[in-house]
Order: sequence, then C-alpha cells, then structure tokens
Amino acid sequence: MDIRIYIDILWRRKLIVITPVIVAVLLTAFITLQITPLYRASATLRVPTSAGSTVDYGEYVYISRLLNTLAQYVRTRSTIEEVRQRVGAPEAAELTVEVEFPANTELMRIVVISPSPNLATVVANELLDFTVNRARLERRRAEIVSAATVPESPFSPRLPLNVALAGIVGLMAGVGLAFLVENFDRTLYTTRHIRQVANLPLLGKIPPVPRKQRYIWQSVTSAHSEAFRRLRTRLMSMNGTRPLSIVLFTSAQPGEGKSTTVANLAYVLARAGQSVIVVDSDLRLPTIHRIFNLPNDCGLSNVLCEEVGPLEAIQETPFPGLRVVTSGSADVDPDQLLHTKRLRTLLEMYAQHAKMVLVDAPAFIAVTDTAMLVPHIDAVVLVINRSHAQRELVKSTCEQLAGLNATVVGMVINRAEGENVNEYIKYYQSK
Repeated sequence: MDIRIYIDILWRRKLIVITPVIVAVLLTAFITLQITPLYRASATLRVPTSAGSTVDYGEYVYISRLLNTLAQYVRTRSTIEEVRQRVGAPEAAELTVEVEFPANTELMRIVVISPSPNLATVVANELLDFTVNRARLERRRAEIVSAATVPESPFSPRLPLNVALAGIVGLMAGVGLAFLVENFDRTLYTTRHIRQVANLPLLGKIPPVPRKQRYIWQSVTSAHSEAFRRLRTRLMSMNGTRPLSIVLFTSAQPGEGKSTTVANLAYVLARAGQSVIVVDSDLRLPTIHRIFNLPNDCGLSNVLCEEVGPLEAIQETPFPGLRVVTSGSADVDPDQLLHTKRLRTLLEMYAQHAKMVLVDAPAFIAVTDTAMLVPHIDAVVLVINRSHAQRELVKSTCEQLAGLNATVVGMVINRAEGENVNEYIKYYQSK
C-alpha cells in the first residue's frame, strides 16, 4: 500500500493522534513533579593485591571475598544507624545504601541515595571511612580513590526522560487509535476510495471553497469556476456518443452539494452560449428557487397538477440562457405527482425549448422520488461529497441505479482534493 495513504489517514486523524500525546505528557509531567527528588552520592575505594611481580589465584579469590564482606558490613542496619548517629541525621531521614563493583577492577563504589544531597554526600563519605578502617582490621590496605561530592541535580525522577517516554507511548497509542477509528469509519475521504466504491467514470472534481463563495457567478475566474468548466466540457463531449438532453443529478444522501452543482453547471453552460433549463424535482426539500432567488409559488408540482401550463412555470434568471422551473407550491404527495405519465412528456417539452435540461432530484437513499424519475431522463450524474459520503450508501445507490437500468454517465466529486485540482487552484490563486 502507498505510504501516502497512511500519511493521509494520520493527517486526517491528527486530533486523535495528538490528544493521547498531550494527555500522556501532561499527566506524566504532573505526576513526576509530585515525586520527591532523590540525590545520588558515591564514593570509591580500592583494595589492591599484595605487592609483587606475580599474584596467585588465591590472592584474587581473597580480594573478591574481602570486597563482598566489606559490602555486607556497609549495608547492615547497624552500620547505617551508626553512621546516621555520627552525622546527626534524624531517624526519619530516608537513606538507601548500595554497593557496586565495577567489572574487572579492584574497586568498590559506595552509593547513598537520599532526598537531601548534602546528607547523601556526608553519609557516603562516612561509609567510605568506615570501610577503609574495616579493611585495615582485616590486615588489608584500602585506598580512597574518590570521595563523594554534593550532587547538583537529582537522579530521580528524570523529568525530561519520563516526558519523552510518555510522548512516545502516547504517540504509539494515538497512531493505533487513529487506524482503529479509520477502520470503523465508513466515510469516504479520498477520491481513490470513492472511485473504488462507486466504480463510475469521474466527470469532475470540484475543489472545496468557502460557503459564501460556493456559487461561481460570485467569482468567474476562480479555480472553482474552472472545475465546473471542465465538467461542462466533459458532458458536452458526451453528446456525440449519446443523447444528453435531459440529465438528472442525484446523490446518495442529502447534504452532498447536489443542488449547488446543478446551479453552477447550468451557469457555465449558459455562459458558453447553451440554453439551459433547470428543473427542481425535489418536491420535499426544494433548494433551486433559493439559489437563484426566485419565487416558488408556481413550478413543477403546479404543472403536474395541471394548475398551470408547462411554459408558464419557466422563470427567467439574471443570467442569459439560464431558466428555471422551481418545485412549485402544490400541496400534493410527491409520490402521486411523480407517478404521472405527464412527467416524461413535460421533460421532453422542456428539452425542445433548451439545449439541455438539468433535473435536480432528491437524494436517492432518502426517498423513492428519484427512482420514479429515472425512466424519464437520458442520463444520471451521481454527486458525491468527499468526507461526507458513506461507503454503504454510495455502494447501495450505485447498485439500485444499475437495477433500474439507469444510464449513469459518471460522478462528480465535491470538495475533491488531488494533484490536478491543486495545480489549477495554485494557478488561479497566483493571478
């Protein structure tokens, strides 16, 4: 699998990745700062072998045993209490005594750990003197290699090390959690995933734009506009192989930008000199009339109820060549209206008065209205909003459209991100 896929997942789930790191670091730092710091003071002595050119094995064994014996004396409770009294340390004072033997040497290191650096130093030096004197009692010479000095910083707890380890553990937990969430998340976040699930030709990729700039007549020379011009070119090029007079736009679920896509495509078609009629067939949640700021008291539902004639329902927009049939105001069940045989005749009539009729249909999964519209149109375009569309819903929509023998010419991906989109975004932003 491409490493970029993993990077995309981590970037998309960056909050999940970062949160455990921050929590682990802050919690560890807080706990570490509550721990009493301990200081480590050490003093070193040497018990040499007897002088001479050669030393037998027995001498080495004796020195080893002597060092172990001295270590046992140093660690006994009586010795520690004697030293504690000698230096005037209170009984409550915490003291830990350790003895180390550096490998392949005649050295013995006495280590004292205490919350007080001065006390640790004094006790270590007292134990050093005690050990030297004890060695003399055993008729051995002991040399002081280094006396203990006051430690400048505690050896425990180690705040930087603890925080670093906590950060690493938190990062590992965050990365694991991010991939776990990704595994259970059914949202389609990339164009690649959408194409794998939908298995439809890609007609256009619309880059993300601020909500206030979602209609391209607000900025004709934007990257957003260029994306719709490319979509227009793709659709118009299909007219040579199949009739595309009546094109229906739908989506798997509401909120994928279907109506905005229809409005923007109609605008660029009109700008190219094409006569376009937009028909709002979403009789439950109509949107087109609000996009073009038109009244909705007379529209498709009124025509299907035979309250007005088909041509009377067509409204002009401020854009030459672009006309609209809103959803209308008839208070009738959409199921009854869309089942009427007049619908096909009506759409064909509109197709005779325009180069292309764009039908804004309801979301496919939400209601059955779109399924009733499919037999009356020439082609279907599926609009999918990246980072919003659900895998199962998109797959189910495609399967059901195939079951209706719908001519699905392709899909349009809203909020798309990819190399090609970014190229012309950068181009227009530089102008």
